[in-house]
Amino acid sequence: MSIFYDKLKKNQEARRNPEKPYFFVAPDILRKRVASYQQQQRESRKPSKSTLTDYDRTLTKSIEAAQKKKRAGKGVAQLGQQVHQSVPPLVVGNEYGSNLGLMHQANIPPDVDLDHLGEFIDETGLDLYQMFGDGNIESAAEVDIWKKKFVLGQSLYNPQALSDLGTQMYLLNKWYMQASTGGDFCVGVRIRDEHWFRGDDVMYVDFAEFHQLCHLTSLDKVIISCYCLFTMTELRKEGCNEIGFVDPHIVFKDPVTPKTNWKSESESNLMNFLVNQSHKKDILFPYNFNNHWILMDIDLVKSHLIIYDSMRKPQQDYQDMIDIIQSVWKTFIEKQHMRKCKAPLNVIPLKWCLRQEQGNNYCGYYVCKFIKVVSQRTPTERLKTRWLEEKVIRQDQIKAIQESIAGFFNEQVIDSKGEFYFDPTLPWKPS
Repeated sequence: MSIFYDKLKKNQEARRNPEKPYFFVAPDILRKRVASYQQQQRESRKPSKSTLTDYDRTLTKSIEAAQKKKRAGKGVAQLGQQVHQSVPPLVVGNEYGSNLGLMHQANIPPDVDLDHLGEFIDETGLDLYQMFGDGNIESAAEVDIWKKKFVLGQSLYNPQALSDLGTQMYLLNKWYMQASTGGDFCVGVRIRDEHWFRGDDVMYVDFAEFHQLCHLTSLDKVIISCYCLFTMTELRKEGCNEIGFVDPHIVFKDPVTPKTNWKSESESNLMNFLVNQSHKKDILFPYNFNNHWILMDIDLVKSHLIIYDSMRKPQQDYQDMIDIIQSVWKTFIEKQHMRKCKAPLNVIPLKWCLRQEQGNNYCGYYVCKFIKVVSQRTPTERLKTRWLEEKVIRQDQIKAIQESIAGFFNEQVIDSKGEFYFDPTLPWKPS
């Protein structure tokens, strides 16, 4: 009987742990299969070009072009290929100098006062041959008429140089040309309550704002508001729910509205944004005052108000908005019973953030850059080290931001499948 049970037990164990078949694979074939598998694993870790954002794609193209140019080297102009082939003879308007003969050759009229002529030469930089002889006068730099003025129905950019535009900006210009031909002068951006917490509404973007975007000039409040919406969609794709926003199209310093009304409206709107986003860790507030953009980061965890200002404006220039935020914050933490939060907020103007150079209107692009970096949750020390090295925003980063905004309009506003698409022909009532 024991033999029977031993055999039965052995059969049960064999069924539980069946002997695995043995397959022989030649070493060279095995090495190829392992190498192929490892290659597939490496490729799967790489982000495909189709998954790159417009921002990353633009920077990637810029880096690749720079590397290609570096590998090619810089050519030296050979004889006969230089831009300036010759230097005209030096002619000085001085009757006591050695150029007296040359002055006669220049056919100077006898009634010309030589002292005044010398002053004129100093002011204009012209020589005698250019004024009285056969010398050529270089014309002034040609004015870009496409940048100087927006004309509805006319291309946003020089049609002969459209290849200079990025892919998304090129497509936006193409759509604008078709829409303006049909009589449109703006596009509607459909927003819902989960976006800006004021029910269903529509923001209208004038086509003139696309012209400013195309030529990298100042950005309007509605464009910055759209960039915030774009960032919302990107954060949602990444599963990030820590960042909130204040709509700069609603809360800004309005020089027209009386100060009392502006203050009460701003307080009401800010409270609405704080209450609806009390579960966030940071609420980003792009603020415009005196045609300048800064970013205010309301840190709900540390009770900080961090200021990102590319121009380092005096705090007194926007102290009125800080006072409003402090007043609203105090009421907010009392009503929401947020015991971990403290009032007042600790105001921290960052002295090491990227600095805007004089003579441009890039403050809006700097704010977009600040929004992108903060939303990526970059560690402060690493960010400080990077920005102290970079100092200013690079031109390819500005173009990448331009592409991101244009891509938002192309894919989310103009496309009928986009989240913010608005069809004015359909019946709709704002809530």
